[in-house]
Amino acid sequence: MARYFRRFATTYDQYLTRYPLPTKSVTSGIVISCSDAVVQLSTSEKPYDIRRTLLIGVGYGACCFAPVIHFVTTTWARILPSTSFGALCIKTGVDMTTAFPLNLSVMLSMNSLARYDTDVLQSVKDNFIPR
Repeated sequence: MARYFRRFATTYDQYLTRYPLPTKSVTSGIVISCSDAVVQLSTSEKPYDIRRTLLIGVGYGACCFAPVIHFVTTTWARILPSTSFGALCIKTGVDMTTAFPLNLSVMLSMNSLARYDTDVLQSVKDNFIPR
């Protein structure tokens, strides 16, 4: 079993090195799709909605979250290559004030669309900073 895991990890690392953005997009899409499926199957009385899983997993995870995070992390690696605690604090602070609000807004929009809400903008306003 360990041999297969090692082979998978080595192959994944090779793809991540050769094709970083597509590999991150596929990985993010799979992870977020699986998490949405688990949430739906464990918490909802409604039937499983594959459209919601695809919209959130592929629409958000693969097409938005992964590219934004890839861009942010590779940009930071070039601008501030240090891994010191101070550099980490700076990177985290900038990420929390730039990329995080963008990702949160898109995720709230995707959730709104998945629920068939007609007013996506209002849903984002209501959920971005709850009262």
